[in-house]
Amino acid sequence: MLEAIKETVLHYAQQAERDGLCRHRAGNFSIRDIESGYICITPTGMDRMEMQTDDIVVIDGTGHTVEACSGQRPTSELMMHCAIYRNRSDVHAVAHTHSRAATAFAVMNKPIPAIVYELSLLGCREGYVPVAPYGRPGTRAAAENVLQPLSIANVALMQAHGVVAVAADLKEALLRASYVEELADIYYRTLTDMSLRLFRRTNWQSGSIRPCNTVTQSAVPFGLASWTGQQSDRLRRRGHIHYTKRGTQ
Repeated sequence: MLEAIKETVLHYAQQAERDGLCRHRAGNFSIRDIESGYICITPTGMDRMEMQTDDIVVIDGTGHTVEACSGQRPTSELMMHCAIYRNRSDVHAVAHTHSRAATAFAVMNKPIPAIVYELSLLGCREGYVPVAPYGRPGTRAAAENVLQPLSIANVALMQAHGVVAVAADLKEALLRASYVEELADIYYRTLTDMSLRLFRRTNWQSGSIRPCNTVTQSAVPFGLASWTGQQSDRLRRRGHIHYTKRGTQ
């Protein structure tokens, strides 16, 4: 049943693994058949690179298994896939990934703004990649929480979880997930560089703070927030910087 669609799901699920968008059995992928409405979806708890076409499970729109040739169970995130398909009639493919940079922003509950033109390819009508509120993976809350963000964009971060991308086909959905990861990486690097420059300008050049030899990459993690006196004190307490009088060594 739906063998060609199963093969497509398998192909792009393994492509996501090769591209580094998913690791260690995390993430899931599906395609909804236009004619039957059935959904071909990846199984739970299985290494994608060992997966075969028969391992792809066919479910109906309510999440009930229609066919499982190898006896595999569908992903625990099936409720999210079904909810998206019910809510977006234009969507026929869902890609859920756990890429590193994007997931970092998801953990921080921080939307990704329109910093480069690729955001225009993601259907982000409000000018940013939105963040869906946290819901425990595999629960109805997680499924329902992505619906509002996906009403204003074709991609969303899932708080403390990962990325979900939707499209008319799985190739495009995976491409959108890849763009989100690239945007997140660029945004992180930009924030880090800007914050380090700000730190140097406002503190080092003022002479109120003298850097120790250990002030290198240790300052970078704080770059995702504005430098304040409180954060400088935090670095001082950890021994990365210390205060001196002007002109002293």
